[in-house]
Amino acid sequence: APVPLPGGGFRPVRKKGLPDLIAYIPRKRGFAVPVMIEVKRPGGNKLSPAQETFLADADNAGVVCLVAKSLEFVQETLKSYL
Repeated sequence: APVPLPGGGFRPVRKKGLPDLIAYIPRKRGFAVPVMIEVKRPGGNKLSPAQETFLADADNAGVVCLVAKSLEFVQETLKSYL
């Protein structure tokens, strides 16, 4: 949860391994589908151990987890949820 700052506002709290993007895909019936996306450069960085653990735990909890190296990959993967 965000931490309140004296004088107003909030300071975000980062958990190690937390993905870059968190979203929900609405559905016509039932609950929205939670999606977590870690963005990486094509041919670039690998996941840190904390990121691997966080995404594995989220995946086990039913969250759609992606490691995105291109927009096309994300679009193609999420098509079935739209």
